[in-house]
Amino acid sequence: MPATLAPTQLRHLLSRFSYGVTAQLVTQAQQAGGRLAWFEAQLRLATVPDADADAMRGWFPYLQRTPDDLWDVHEAEERYGWDLMHDLASWTTLRRMRSNRQLLETMVDFWSNLLHVPGWAENAWPHRTSPTTG
Repeated sequence: MPATLAPTQLRHLLSRFSYGVTAQLVTQAQQAGGRLAWFEAQLRLATVPDADADAMRGWFPYLQRTPDDLWDVHEAEERYGWDLMHDLASWTTLRRMRSNRQLLETMVDFWSNLLHVPGWAENAWPHRTSPTTG
C-alpha cells in the first residue's frame, strides 16, 4: 500500500515518530499489528533489529575511538575536531534515514536539539562520540 493511502491515524503517528512515512514503514507498522503495536515495539529496542544502520558506524572509524585517543590524533595533526564532527553528522544523518528504530532516532534528535552543544565547542568535541554505544 502506498504511504499516501495508509490510514490517516497511522500516517499521523508515523510522521510524528519517524523521519518520513514510506511504504516500507507503513508495511512494518501494519505487520506489527497497527500503529499502537508498532509504537510499543519501538519502545523495546531489543525487538527491533537494526544491523544495517549499526554497520554504517564502521564507515567512520574515528567514531570508535575514545576521547583521549581523539585528542591525541588532533594534537598530532592527523585529524582535526571538525573532521570528527563532520563524520558524526554524516553518520547521524545516515542512521536517521536507514534505522528501523525510528522512534529512538526522533527522540535522540529531540534531546540533542534541546541539550545542544555545538560540534566544535571548545574542548568538548572529543566527548561527543561514545565508542561503546551504537
